[in-house]
Amino acid sequence: MKLSRVFFAFGLSLTLYGCFSTITGLFDSSSSSSPPASTTVGEYSVVIDETEVVLVDKKSYTSLNLQLRVQAKKSLYFIFTNTSSSSTVDKGSYSVSSDNFSFSTNVSSSVLEANVSKYKFTSPNLPAPPKLLKGSANNTIFASTLRSSVSEGDADNFYEVSGTSQTLESTCRRVVSDVSTDNGNKTLNIWVADNCWHANNGSITQEMVDSMANIFLKEGSDNDIYDWVTNICGEEWGSSGYSNMLSSGQPIDILLCDIENDGDNGNTLGYFWSGNNSTTEENSNQRIMFYMDAPIYASAEGTWSVTGPNQREQFTTLAHEFQHMINYYQNTIKNDVEQETWLDELLAMSMEDLVAYKLYGDYNSSPYSSRFTEFNGCNFNSLGVWSSTGTVSYAMHYGFGSYLLRQYGGAKFVKRIYDSKKKSTDAVEAVTSESFPTIMRYWGSAYLLSDQGLSNGYFAYNSFLTSTLNSMVYKLCPINAFSISPVPTIYVIGNLQNVNPRANVYYKIADNLAVGNYNIKVVLGSNLELTIVAK
Repeated sequence: MKLSRVFFAFGLSLTLYGCFSTITGLFDSSSSSSPPASTTVGEYSVVIDETEVVLVDKKSYTSLNLQLRVQAKKSLYFIFTNTSSSSTVDKGSYSVSSDNFSFSTNVSSSVLEANVSKYKFTSPNLPAPPKLLKGSANNTIFASTLRSSVSEGDADNFYEVSGTSQTLESTCRRVVSDVSTDNGNKTLNIWVADNCWHANNGSITQEMVDSMANIFLKEGSDNDIYDWVTNICGEEWGSSGYSNMLSSGQPIDILLCDIENDGDNGNTLGYFWSGNNSTTEENSNQRIMFYMDAPIYASAEGTWSVTGPNQREQFTTLAHEFQHMINYYQNTIKNDVEQETWLDELLAMSMEDLVAYKLYGDYNSSPYSSRFTEFNGCNFNSLGVWSSTGTVSYAMHYGFGSYLLRQYGGAKFVKRIYDSKKKSTDAVEAVTSESFPTIMRYWGSAYLLSDQGLSNGYFAYNSFLTSTLNSMVYKLCPINAFSISPVPTIYVIGNLQNVNPRANVYYKIADNLAVGNYNIKVVLGSNLELTIVAK
């Protein structure tokens, strides 16, 4: 176990020691007696003498009397976690008060509206996924035959798939043929919309196309996006039992175009639409493909370079979109598991994280540097739901996923999610062997302690992690939420907040609390759990 010590209360109070503890109230669940119906107050005694995390088990109590014995100066925080998946906890239904304690009046950061990150990955106008049509009883494949091979310079029209039937005249600018991989020989075709090609007053050059091809698929092992992502997630396409799906053996096609026709001021880096895998879906391109934004990829301050910031973003986006492509096949097609959007996106951002160091030998293209900028300003939002507008959902689920990656095995965590064949919070519970509310509380505590440099236990966030899967090594950077601007949004008790479904809200109780004994009363609303963090 990663717990340093765990104690359970059997009496009126409990003294706690160690980095992590779980406490219960006046009556413990292991006792043969249950709390009387009239018992509404839980009594707790907590010693604060080092870095502490206390997951308070409120049982059936509606009020908690906390007796704090502070033996070394520490700053004190409360995290309130709403365990409901659908109901908001109103700020009027919970409170914190004291008869001998003065609460902090200053937050440790400015409470900010979300500082919106520039980039998202999914076009807001994508049609619904295709309807899957079963084949015959013996799973005979009635899908199309393999598309004919193409050559560099060949022209074709592609549906833009952004809410209209508009087509883009495009030309194949690079073919990488028959590259040996663990999944057999693979072919990559990179297309460029003609209106984005430099000779037609566009911005994409052959150097840019060749650079993308070289990053995505090339001869050799453990040296490209294809190898790194399929090693974790599996093959991108193969046979199926559906009569309206493409046959196995298809090449991978990437189309560079101006997504949403918004130039380099846009914020959609790329997208995958599963309808293109279908032979019957309206506006399907009938290819195993995804789209990448040409103007953003081509934009640069000064001379264009593969190490430029926009180019780094685009290359990790290749891993993001490729995960979506593989997820559709490995989960939806093979196992009839259509993962909820938030989990699919969490896994896609996890792949960005896992390939960042492999791409450049540094972490500058990790989503940590961009998503935490927004996450710190919106850390009170809900998990397990997805908004198609803005980028807050990306920030929230990257924040959560970054913890899961670093606590549960890095590359192995993503593989285990796939292997679980589950689609929502149940997948996280299966891999972590914890309830989803408990994982939320662990994560919230680790987030507040990310500036402490802890190296082990459930709350180690700010340390390097190396994971190995099938002999491939993946490195993850340490995370310190307080080194990012804006720093985490933390409230004071005088400014209570509504607690969104499946959300944490963070409060600073005191800075450098003096040695002494203190009494704090907490009234808890329904579905609300309390975690105490001292650092």
